[in-house]
Amino acid sequence: MTWPGVISIDSDSPSVRVDDILMAKKGSYRVAGTDGHPDLVLRFELRDGRPVCIGIVLTAKPDGRDIRTTDLGDLRIDRIADQVFGAQATPIAATTPVAGPGSRPEHRAKLEEVARIYRQHLAGNPTEAVREWFGFSERTAARRIQQARDAGLLPRTTRGKKLA
Repeated sequence: MTWPGVISIDSDSPSVRVDDILMAKKGSYRVAGTDGHPDLVLRFELRDGRPVCIGIVLTAKPDGRDIRTTDLGDLRIDRIADQVFGAQATPIAATTPVAGPGSRPEHRAKLEEVARIYRQHLAGNPTEAVREWFGFSERTAARRIQQARDAGLLPRTTRGKKLA
């Protein structure tokens, strides 16, 4: 569902580095409902390098319609998180190769696990499998798979052709 209203995305927190991107530690997505629709506020923060929803507030207007079960069911929190953090992300030059010499061992281990899950699900949708396994957003799953490729854990591929 597209929430009817005026959308604003903001952040008042300092930026942190996540891989080769600077992004705000916290952000929010606000919709001032129009035509009697409730107002919506979703608050997000980065945890372990991925955006998570930490709050949802729906407020009915005094002369507007009530809040309905379908309102909550229609929220696509992962997509909204991508909008919030994607709107504020700033690419920066990487100072060290991803999972190469000098990178954190725990990061390398996580990329190895991403590659393992990806390979196990080649017959289906390996990117979706990585997303679900780790609880990543779509964008983060794709980024981690690319990092595994950059680290030599998965072979290069062309769009639409799955290789592992």
